[in-house]
Amino acid sequence: MMTAAEFQCALDDLGLDDEAASRALASVGVRMDARQVRSIRRGKNVPNAGLEAAVSRLQLAADDLVKTLTGRFVATERDEIVVYLSDEETAAKVLLSGVWSARWWRHIAASVADEAGLRVVYPFEVAGDGADAKEQL
Repeated sequence: MMTAAEFQCALDDLGLDDEAASRALASVGVRMDARQVRSIRRGKNVPNAGLEAAVSRLQLAADDLVKTLTGRFVATERDEIVVYLSDEETAAKVLLSGVWSARWWRHIAASVADEAGLRVVYPFEVAGDGADAKEQL
């Protein structure tokens, strides 16, 4: 059974804050508000087996997304992946289902960058044609 500390580490590893974790967990069938997520993170409640399975599904989905995006970036021969500072800009620019927050996208982008040998940049740092995440996916 997953401990509260393992739950915290898993969500940190996924780049999910309490609000984003609530949305992400809902996408895999676990309804929890941000307050409930925070309560488990702090050890006031214990994660159950269903929550552990949901977190595992989120981790697998993130790993699959990183592999898919890495393949796309290698195929395009781009050398940069764009990240954003705000959730609003991320939602507007990153055309993927299940984008839960700017922080989550930066985590995914950093993993893709590690795998594909890319630089992670903000839009104002983009070299060349000024491509944003919409154009790079």
